[in-house]
Amino acid sequence: MRTRFLFSLLGLGFGSSILIISLFSATQVSSTGGQAASESKLYFSHQVLPDHSLYKVIMAMDRLQLETATPQEQIFIKIEYAHRRLDYAKALLQKENEELAMTTLLKSQNYLNQATQDALASDVDASMKERIAKAIAYHSKELVELAPQLTDAHRAQLDQILKEHDLLMSELRASIAQK
Repeated sequence: MRTRFLFSLLGLGFGSSILIISLFSATQVSSTGGQAASESKLYFSHQVLPDHSLYKVIMAMDRLQLETATPQEQIFIKIEYAHRRLDYAKALLQKENEELAMTTLLKSQNYLNQATQDALASDVDASMKERIAKAIAYHSKELVELAPQLTDAHRAQLDQILKEHDLLMSELRASIAQK
C-alpha cells in the first residue's frame, strides 16, 4: 500500500514536471502566416495575455468549458471569448506587440463568426440574435478606434474583419425579420 502511494506521488511529480517544462519551453506563438508572432514570457500581472507562458493552460480550460456547455451556453461563451480576445489585443497593442495583437483579433473575429453561425443554424430567439448583433457592433466600433495604431498591412486585415461584421449583421437582421 505504501509503495503504491509512493509510486503514485512519483508519477504525479514526473507528470507535473513535464507539464511545467513544456509550458516554459514553448516559447513561440505562431501567427496565421506561420511566422513567429511573439516569444512567450513569464510575467506577473492581473491579466494573462497570449504572450504569457501560462496562456496555453488558460486556453485549455476555456476549450474544456466550451466543449462541456450546452449549445445555447456555447453561443454566450463564444461572445464572451470574443470580447476577452478583443481586450487582450488592445493590451498587446499597448505593449507594442502588433503581430500577436492581430492574431488575437482574428481569433476574436472567429468566435463572433461561430456564435453568429450557431445562432442562425439553431432555433434561438430574436433576443439572442440581438445580443450577438450588439456584440458585433461593439467590436466594429472598437476596431475602428484601433485602426490608427496599426500598420497599413494590418489595417487591411482590419478592414476585412469590418466587412465580415457587416455581412454577419445583415444575416442576423434578415433572420430576425423572418420571425
